[in-house]
Amino acid sequence: MKSLPVFLAVLAFLCWARASRTSWLFFGWGFLITGLPLLRGLIGPIPVYLFDVAVCLIWTIALTRPGPAAWPQQVPPWSVLFIGILTIFGTLLPTLTYGFYPEMVWNLGHTGLAMITIVLGAFLLRGATPAERNGLRLGIAIGLIVLAAIAILEKSSSDWNAALVRLFYGAGDEAADQSGSVAAAEVLSALGRVSGPFGSPNTFGIVALMAALNYWLISVTDRRGKLLNYVVPACLAVVALACGSRQVIIATGLVGLGYVMTTAPERALPRLLLGIALIAPILIFVDPSALLDRLGNLSAGVDEANVSARLSEGPQRFWEMLVQDPTLLFTGVGLEIQKLTRFNVDIPSEILDGFVSNGYLLYIYFFGIFGFLVMAAFWIWVVHRGFIAPKTIRPITSGGVLALAFIVFADNHAVLSEELLNHIMIFIGMITAMTTAAAPARQPRPIRVRVSADARRAS
Repeated sequence: MKSLPVFLAVLAFLCWARASRTSWLFFGWGFLITGLPLLRGLIGPIPVYLFDVAVCLIWTIALTRPGPAAWPQQVPPWSVLFIGILTIFGTLLPTLTYGFYPEMVWNLGHTGLAMITIVLGAFLLRGATPAERNGLRLGIAIGLIVLAAIAILEKSSSDWNAALVRLFYGAGDEAADQSGSVAAAEVLSALGRVSGPFGSPNTFGIVALMAALNYWLISVTDRRGKLLNYVVPACLAVVALACGSRQVIIATGLVGLGYVMTTAPERALPRLLLGIALIAPILIFVDPSALLDRLGNLSAGVDEANVSARLSEGPQRFWEMLVQDPTLLFTGVGLEIQKLTRFNVDIPSEILDGFVSNGYLLYIYFFGIFGFLVMAAFWIWVVHRGFIAPKTIRPITSGGVLALAFIVFADNHAVLSEELLNHIMIFIGMITAMTTAAAPARQPRPIRVRVSADARRAS
């Protein structure tokens, strides 16, 4: 979605909010990463995403506001490690191989900015005001309502679907309308699956799920219970049924599993039944046939192209790439190096074929074994944090981290989709702040003074 008037209007709103009412800036951040992540402008050939602008403006708040540091000192400096991996293995080493291209710097900035929002997630509870947190919560909720409306329109009308596909992925000219993103979205729509503003049905559903989890976590933390608490899960159900993503169903099931594991049965069962009852009226608006067919194929063990690509063919091509050039195991190929093909860079075909839609293997592909070890340690740490969170939020965090571990395994969007990375890192950052605050402070040891026996007798 490239529209200069819209870009300038939203940019002006974000700058006004930073100067006058910061809660509206947080609202804009939540809305942009949820409802309209493709809003962007161009500075020459360089795309500038408005949610990146919002993140930069919020960083100016986090860095200048007095009080405790945004990131707790008791936990590993993950953001520093992320930037180090992205810089060394994602940018500098590929420069030595392929030469320097501005696209490399843009990839570093765009992805790096998304990954270090983990610090801003912690800042939400360590430095942000309740009004700012509520602004983010409302922005996410309105964004989810927009996503549900988009899902219904794309699912119910081929005309609406065609118009929205070209709005999101085209640029108003014939060449853009014939782009790969437009073609892929149209093919998936013909199969009964819609992609919304994310280019992929799976990403559409997973973003909605993570947005709902962030909304839920902020609402429980600040004890805000209103009508939106029912609207948000309804919107998630609409998107999940419309996109036909089995990943969303499995990830949502893992969230439910974590909730049941950490909640008393007498409280969990009524809420589960209420959630099931809410699905019935949604079926009036959204045809779930595509999702039901895909779930049927999964249960019947039918081998589909996308399943085999993730579980067998993709890892096999990845292994063949490493066999042909073992040094890539240590250096990686570089962050999104395949984008350099548009500059006619001669990249060996085995490297391009080695790309795999599995987040854990993708860490090795991009950053080598060192990057993989850091990211594997990070996700193990995240799962542990989710299960030691305070009891009031543990039903959300335990299921949420289980879902995240699966999401990274199931696809590549937890590595490549920056708007999804924003949601993921916000969630993990808030968990970090809560679990750090919950840790008991160390009590100073009492100072013992030894008195000699002679001194005691003299007294």
